[in-house]
Amino acid sequence: MEKQTDISVFLADLIAQRDRLNTAIEALQALNTGTTIITGTGSLNASGASVGGNGYVIRSDEFFGMTVLDGAKKFLAMAKRPQNARAVTEALRKGGYLFASENPIATVASVLNRALEGTDIVRTGKGMFGLSEWYPGRPRKPRQGIDGDEMVKAVGDMLTTMRANATISANEPLPPSVPALSSVPRKESSS
Repeated sequence: MEKQTDISVFLADLIAQRDRLNTAIEALQALNTGTTIITGTGSLNASGASVGGNGYVIRSDEFFGMTVLDGAKKFLAMAKRPQNARAVTEALRKGGYLFASENPIATVASVLNRALEGTDIVRTGKGMFGLSEWYPGRPRKPRQGIDGDEMVKAVGDMLTTMRANATISANEPLPPSVPALSSVPRKESSS
């Protein structure tokens, strides 16, 4: 039993040394290419990089062209520990994600909160998000709601009811984004 504990401590120390070496290598590579380094304590331009601990390197085009959710998942995988919406937003910006929103932190928080059901994102604490693979025994919530076909049918039923009750006219155009609704019967106008 004593020998097992000694090996565990030794192994943990080796893993920590390996992580520090990987961080140093990534920092030197970033210096060489001029990319930005994000660490657990903030971001540094590669020209003045001194990274320690569990640092990670984010290239300036790391998240370019990705969705917020895909970029957040990739960043969480890089960080290897839970992050809040502000940290994810900063990383996405540094990695080339172009936000159109006036409040990108709220946008990221909203995307992560919506992703809690049926995806790889889990809440690990108040305002903290992680990857479900880090918590293999944790049950996942199934995605709630209806699929696209059910939505089209529900909207069609609602429009049919509204037309039958003369809430809307038969001459009002159907939404172009839902072409399947063109088969919904229209109430003929009495004019």
